[in-house]
Amino acid sequence: MMLSIYPSNADLWLTGDGIDRFIVAFPVITGLFYLRYRVPLALALSIFSGLALILALVFRLLQWASGDDAFILNHPTLVSVILFACAVGLFVAALGFDLSDRLRRTTRSDVAFWLHLVAAPALLYSIRILLSLDGGWLDIMDANSFKTPVVVVIVALLMLIGLIIDRRAFVTSGLLTLGLAIYGIFRQGNATVDTYIFGTLIIVGVIVLVIGTGWMPLRRIVLRALPSGVVGRLPPG
Repeated sequence: MMLSIYPSNADLWLTGDGIDRFIVAFPVITGLFYLRYRVPLALALSIFSGLALILALVFRLLQWASGDDAFILNHPTLVSVILFACAVGLFVAALGFDLSDRLRRTTRSDVAFWLHLVAAPALLYSIRILLSLDGGWLDIMDANSFKTPVVVVIVALLMLIGLIIDRRAFVTSGLLTLGLAIYGIFRQGNATVDTYIFGTLIIVGVIVLVIGTGWMPLRRIVLRALPSGVVGRLPPG
């Protein structure tokens, strides 16, 4: 995901030469822009690009220490773990902004919105990368793949997190993956391809409709199951 931000330099990242002046300057420029104009998106971009810079530095250090210019390609497991750790770090940063403004009356909640918008898919797809180390990204469409039910559970957990912290990004980011996983489950039967596709679209559509129209009632149900100390730090239901 982070490689796609600088597509023209993707080959340089793989060989360890991708930490150029633009990557170093971008978080500084967006940070200065935020200090001058106080645009929440600018601060979010500064944080995100700063994390991407740290990630690039870590990979560069690993390449230097190992003497392997293709370290990213040759060590997919370690790279996947590092990407997941970065996604978790981004989520923690977003949650920090959220918890500092639980009533969402200041620009801190706007910064959190933009960070969550990146953190949610980053978490989901970094987990999917971990699950796909021995196969392709579309393995979850395989009716016999163990990854299919696992992915459904992961998406459900992320949606639950979204309900708890009142951020819909955790729901929308998982819809495509959920649809692919449901399609894989349907393939265990003997129905036609049209039935797989139609059934998948119906289920995803129902989920979107239920969550979209019943977000607040569902959230109140979830919050009642949490300790009062935790609920007191979250946005009110």
